Amino acid sequence: MADDFSELVVPWLTGELPEPQRSAFAEELARNPALAAEVADAREALAAFALSTPVPPSARLRERVLALGNAPGSERVIPFPARRTSTASAWLGLGLAASLAIAGAATLKWQGAASELALARAATDSVAGALAERDSLLALLMSPELESVRLVANPTTEPSIRVFMDHRRHRAIVSAQALPPLAPDRDYQLWYIIDGTPVASVAFHPAADGSAMALDVPMPERESIDALAITVERTGGSPTPTTPAQFVTPLSE
Repeated sequence: MADDFSELVVPWLTGELPEPQRSAFAEELARNPALAAEVADAREALAAFALSTPVPPSARLRERVLALGNAPGSERVIPFPARRTSTASAWLGLGLAASLAIAGAATLKWQGAASELALARAATDSVAGALAERDSLLALLMSPELESVRLVANPTTEPSIRVFMDHRRHRAIVSAQALPPLAPDRDYQLWYIIDGTPVASVAFHPAADGSAMALDVPMPERESIDALAITVERTGGSPTPTTPAQFVTPLSE
């Protein structure tokens, strides 16, 4: 029965759980501390990812870029010196100076417009990428084959690390809160324990508040994983563990 309620955590958070399941879930949530912890972890995972999404370009920036692309060229007034006896070379010099000034102004304007357009395109691409990642995250969290595993710290249980594993896609999300700080040249690293052998996975560094998240983490077949563990390694991770496990949780069959 507990597993049944675990599968309803994300639909309940996103408001997609219909009655009477929603009422039954709320009743179970009120009396089940383990389910409440699972809901809190899932909410933190969704909130942390939502807050990381870039802000789209402002309407003012968009209007400015469009105006730069559509506006006619502005006039440039070139002051001439006091009238003197004209010569062919003098007029040629003035003409060349005027041409260079106008060409320079046009070049600067074109470069400015190109720069603004490049910034706008980069911002648009960034938002599109973030939205694609969010869709992937929601798809994973709502997968019927999702398993949520809470890693236990050694020797305390104060920090929270939860691994969401999608057995169908063989992908995982690592969500952590209240992790102890690390030196700049150190990362936490996830390990899959298979037949007693640690298999290296993602390395991640906590933020100042102790939170961390790793998305779209590859994982082996669920049936082959005996346990999950976390160690502290050099930045970028290690092919084999070099320190004792800080977190470890055996997986049930």
